Amino acid sequence: MKHFNVMYAISMQGLECFVSCSVTDDKSLNFFDITPKVAGTIQEQHISINRSSTFRIRKGVLCLDYDPDWNLIVTGSRDCDVKMWNPFVVDKSSAVLKGHRFAVIQVQVRGGDHQIISVSKDKNIRVWDLRDYSCKQNIHGRNVNLGLLDVSAMYFNKRHKDLILATNLIGVFRPRNPSVSLYKRQKIKTHNKPISSVLYNPIFEQIVTGSDDATICIWDLKTGIKLMQFCAEVDVEITAMAFDPTNRRLATGLHNGSIALWNFNNGACLRRLKKTSNLEITSIVFCKSRIFSAGWDKNITVYNDSYDDESFRKFRRSHGDDVINLAHRKRDSVFASASYDGDIFVWSLDTEDVLVVLNMNESILPIHFGTNSSLGTKLDTYPTKGEIPHNNSEVKKKANAWTSSSVSPTINLPKGEHISSEETHNKKYSTNIGLWLPDYLPWVKERKFCDDSDSSKEYNDDASDLFAKQKKHNNTHANKAINKLHLLQERQSDQNTAVLLAAVSLGLVVAWSIHQKGGLLGYFDATQDKNEAVLAMESDDESELLMTGDSRGYIKMWDITSYCDQRSVLQRRNFFEANATHDSQKSSECCFVDGRFTRPTYIPFDQAPPLRWAIRGHINAVTSIAFMKKKALVATASTDCSVRLWSTLGRYIGTFGQKSLWRLQFPIKEKHLPVAIPEDIRRVGSPTSLRVIKGGCHAQWKQIKNAVNFVGKAGAFFHTVNPLKPKEEIKERFSEVNKILLQEISVKNRTSTSRKNSLTVWLDDSPHSISTATEPHEKSINFCRLKEHIVIWQKKVSKVLFWAKSTTSQRKGTKKHK
Repeated sequence: MKHFNVMYAISMQGLECFVSCSVTDDKSLNFFDITPKVAGTIQEQHISINRSSTFRIRKGVLCLDYDPDWNLIVTGSRDCDVKMWNPFVVDKSSAVLKGHRFAVIQVQVRGGDHQIISVSKDKNIRVWDLRDYSCKQNIHGRNVNLGLLDVSAMYFNKRHKDLILATNLIGVFRPRNPSVSLYKRQKIKTHNKPISSVLYNPIFEQIVTGSDDATICIWDLKTGIKLMQFCAEVDVEITAMAFDPTNRRLATGLHNGSIALWNFNNGACLRRLKKTSNLEITSIVFCKSRIFSAGWDKNITVYNDSYDDESFRKFRRSHGDDVINLAHRKRDSVFASASYDGDIFVWSLDTEDVLVVLNMNESILPIHFGTNSSLGTKLDTYPTKGEIPHNNSEVKKKANAWTSSSVSPTINLPKGEHISSEETHNKKYSTNIGLWLPDYLPWVKERKFCDDSDSSKEYNDDASDLFAKQKKHNNTHANKAINKLHLLQERQSDQNTAVLLAAVSLGLVVAWSIHQKGGLLGYFDATQDKNEAVLAMESDDESELLMTGDSRGYIKMWDITSYCDQRSVLQRRNFFEANATHDSQKSSECCFVDGRFTRPTYIPFDQAPPLRWAIRGHINAVTSIAFMKKKALVATASTDCSVRLWSTLGRYIGTFGQKSLWRLQFPIKEKHLPVAIPEDIRRVGSPTSLRVIKGGCHAQWKQIKNAVNFVGKAGAFFHTVNPLKPKEEIKERFSEVNKILLQEISVKNRTSTSRKNSLTVWLDDSPHSISTATEPHEKSINFCRLKEHIVIWQKKVSKVLFWAKSTTSQRKGTKKHK
């Protein structure tokens, strides 16, 4: 029996099942419940079918989808109907949706939105409502160009609500409604396409931006005026940009592998470098009259920065996967490159050879490249499991019982060969690789959880074996990519100082020492959710502040002045050495150093550095950051086609490309900054983001705060006043309250009370002056009217205080949860 579709699903309640379909009338649809039993350990559990259902459907089933939370199977067949089934009711379908005129070949359930999407052979797309089984939208194939072939695949992006269909072409359908259209008309765009890079030129005080449509724009920093615009190449994305050391030439790398140098003031092309391949250029770095480039060809290419020399060469070693990012440290001529498989190579620019390899998925200590005799050098190798030092029976006994590997590993490679994370245990190379990954590391826990879930299942048939291999492949290669590298320039490089920051999976920023005896010194979570990732990272010249931008649009400023520096790391090492224990429970956490097995005396920092502020700066991913500490400004670029300017306090200044310009005067003073919020952030931003962007609480909240303070004090005062007493006593007591309020304000604002003799109170949305003078002012209010308003305000303020109290408790609960 030929199966047209096989689907595996797991619900939030833990239900696991397989669903398959075929075009035969007999056994058209099969449902198998394979939820593992609670009894037994994970290793002892095996796949067993608890319940199964077989459906007989006329003309069979061409496609299916299953929503485990709704416990609903949706099928499409040659009878042009979309049918819904209960997995355990095989006699009759729950509902039949009619409307297609050709065979239904693709279906998808969107339980969260109460919708079903179906596609027929004539490319008719229909959206059904699960609540009343009605057709909400009908898109006919003749209205869109989806190619000549049938729809072979369909995918729905839950985050952006995009529907993607594949034939010989790929079509993307995006939702549109009146509110979205109005919002898009109001949205300010810097470019027409997503922006890949933003740079700051300190000589001309200009911002340079590059987008996916190969457009380069130059903007004036002080006013936001567009000064120049030119196109690098037609229909090719800009994937990398960099300034030369003089900040007078701009280098661009494109998706087709070409690199060009520009005079960005007039748009003239000064030089085009020879293409080494047609693959994407991901990063460009200028250093010592040389131009370094890297990309999807897995190599580091070097060009001479000379108009007379057109030659180029590649480094002797190459990465095992696509190179994603390059970083350069000027003070000691160190160069770092990161690849998709998680490897970080630290290079010497003098010898153009690898000094050390860092990979958090293999070891938290450096991996040293050994070389054979043909390279003229040789590094000492460390024994791993199975390689035992001579004449040491005790060490031999420990090595045989050692489950994990050793540290400080060494890799011997022939000349011209490269190594990737997949080949570290390949027998092709006589490698000596020792790994040490403690169990407490979050990425190790994540990987072990995936491995345990895979080991608890056994598959018998071919389809299950294919699924198991695919899932294991995804677990092996997922979450290893290095999204961004950054080298701290002003720190002294030694084994106790972190100078390399890497943005990795699970939203982590990892701090490395690039010394040969260094390693991983700390890591912290820099995102709101572990499913997000840090895509942009930049620090100031003094290596005191770090700016990060993630895939959700958040911008954060961290104080890294003392984060993983020499002093803090040495204190931590001394603490663990003084409190080291040699109990049997931790005997497995050991490494091979100086001919003997020892326990490591350092555990990486897992606490984040102090967070200065965090805001939702964009609605889409932040792709690039330009940090201008001397100007107290930050520019951020995003895939939402906008580049925005912020102060180093998180205040919003403007978006490049907006109609109304700004005028900045340096040094920037906070009181001169505009009070504004981007419209898209106003719709989705949290109260914390809105407060930071506007530089504090709103003016309306200040009025309410003053009124609440006044009503709290004056209300208690009026409750104790005898209405039969003369007005002189009321005035005297009221003056006491007024003096208390004025004194509190003077202490807060550090002003003198003698300079103020009145207080403004807002009643009925209008200001009133309360004066301590004996003679009433024209705008002053009498005490009877004030007492009436206080009673009214007490009722209103009680509601405000109840709302504020509940909001505060919710925030505290959220912080505790985090």
